[in-house]
Amino acid sequence: MQLKAIGYTNPLLLGDDGFTPNLVTLAGSSTAGVSLVAPGPAPNHDATTIELTKRYRRMLGIEPGAYFLTSYAATWILLRALSTENMRERNSLADRLREHGWHTPIGDLRFDRRGEITGLAWTIYQIRNGSFVPTADPWGFIMNDGDHRDDPLKKTNLL
Repeated sequence: MQLKAIGYTNPLLLGDDGFTPNLVTLAGSSTAGVSLVAPGPAPNHDATTIELTKRYRRMLGIEPGAYFLTSYAATWILLRALSTENMRERNSLADRLREHGWHTPIGDLRFDRRGEITGLAWTIYQIRNGSFVPTADPWGFIMNDGDHRDDPLKKTNLL
């Protein structure tokens, strides 16, 4: 409401911190059309992520948050890196993480020599009718691994 009051008409894109039901609860209908970027695929990405999301809801009785699937994948990778088979190797955990590609429910992930993750997709959500709805990239500037086709500030006329 305050942005509209000062004549702001550009799209509003929030980071993953905004991916919480509290945003809609506190800001109400003024969140309609707001977009958010969150790491990992949408919970309805494929059969595996749909099943994981269903299990989460059954176990906890609430919707999973922005970091659910990425946290699941991180735990999955760590447990496999620490598995008995991998523990026979004498190298460090960090080395084991970097040496392997990891096929996870959110895609095939790798860690580069600095430990940065590669292969992680990002999902853009738009708030519609009080819900976070996965949507196509409305401005065409976000790609996998954080690459940018163009400067997002230029795309939204903020510069």
